[in-house]
Amino acid sequence: MSAIAIQPRLRPARVQGWMARGHESPGAMRRQDVPNLAALAAIQVSNALMPLFVFPYALSVVGAGPYATLAMTEAVMIAALSIVLYSFEVDGVARVVRLDWRREKAALSRVFGTVLWARLALFGGCLAAASLARPFLERTTSDLLLAWLAVPLSYALQANWLFQAVERNVFVAAVTVASRVGAAILVFTSVKNTEDVARIPVILGACYLAAALMSFGYARRALGIRLHRAPVGEILESLRHGWHVFIGSLAVILYRDFNVVILGAVQGDAKAVAAYSIAEKLVKGLQATMRPLNQIYFPKTLRKLGDGRRADRVSLRDVLGFLYPQFIALTAVIVVAGLAFLAGRGHLEASGRLPQADRIAALMAVMLPATYFGLANFMLGTAGLNHLGEREYLYRSILIVGAASIAACATLSATLGAEGTAVSFTLAEALLLSAILLRYNRRPRSTGTR
Repeated sequence: MSAIAIQPRLRPARVQGWMARGHESPGAMRRQDVPNLAALAAIQVSNALMPLFVFPYALSVVGAGPYATLAMTEAVMIAALSIVLYSFEVDGVARVVRLDWRREKAALSRVFGTVLWARLALFGGCLAAASLARPFLERTTSDLLLAWLAVPLSYALQANWLFQAVERNVFVAAVTVASRVGAAILVFTSVKNTEDVARIPVILGACYLAAALMSFGYARRALGIRLHRAPVGEILESLRHGWHVFIGSLAVILYRDFNVVILGAVQGDAKAVAAYSIAEKLVKGLQATMRPLNQIYFPKTLRKLGDGRRADRVSLRDVLGFLYPQFIALTAVIVVAGLAFLAGRGHLEASGRLPQADRIAALMAVMLPATYFGLANFMLGTAGLNHLGEREYLYRSILIVGAASIAACATLSATLGAEGTAVSFTLAEALLLSAILLRYNRRPRSTGTR
């Protein structure tokens, strides 16, 4: 998923206690952050590594043609997933952190129920759209797309936002890791030829659903959640409130995750689609290793910025203090991954486990700068501009960049193939970062609390 989402600004009167923990210095971490960081890291690592093993294996077994169809239907699934997630990964956390969840069980259950029923309604809409499109699609494409929809359903049921807000991530991390490992093992043991391609989304969807159901049960048992039917008006209000977040997230999905669909549409070259898809997954896997640090530094950044601030050069300096350690960590990950690739390159070529390895490596080299741009966009945009009252500016910037990126992707992909798609991937993140930095390029006020 995308690193950018537009964070709703918390009401100052309701979050004074939350902010009262103090202004940590950049890089500071409480002792109780450690188990949550480890759990969040386990979730992100498993989510990042599983595709890095499964999809290259799938390409080597089923071939470029079926794999291209698999990759393009997966991209459509990711768009459906963005619809199901809506804004609740952000809004849900913001609502729960205002509560004393150990005492306000009824309020916690109300938030949980509203999010759950809203997501299930959104999933129903996605399922209906896929069913209506079925007569117009090839049978293999339609079957793959419907099978993929089990993944958005699992995210509708698994309230990661809730566990993050109450800082109890260990159980959900355990079941998530187990499900991803189990899915990889099942794919390796049951997918052996081209005809088995449809098993891949079925296996992944079933394993994701199993983890989601266990997490759902844990939320009810350990957190005392009571499931009630949420009023329709409350569900609609939650959707209305999160509309800007959703549109921003969907725009990012379209320019970061839909590139493979655009490439397939304008090129029709299965090998190019396959090479780009694998390169994109590897790059996103590297970027995903930073998400636990994102999630740890996100609230710290909000506390550092405080209330009544605006986007200016002083605010930029404050956010950069939390960004630099993440740049260092990302660089270390990229260096280690690069050395591992160089060490195993000969084996990959000899075994045929990563077809087009050299082309994939070249595409990754073009796309790697986007990992730094994306990390900066999250901290300076989601954690920075949004909290500093620049939500509308960030929203408009994402939409403009998204539209420009889709046009650039179509043009570059048609003329340069997968290499052009890779350029557009990096260009989009660079353009968004430029727009964000432009907003910070203001002198600080001469008066006011800092």
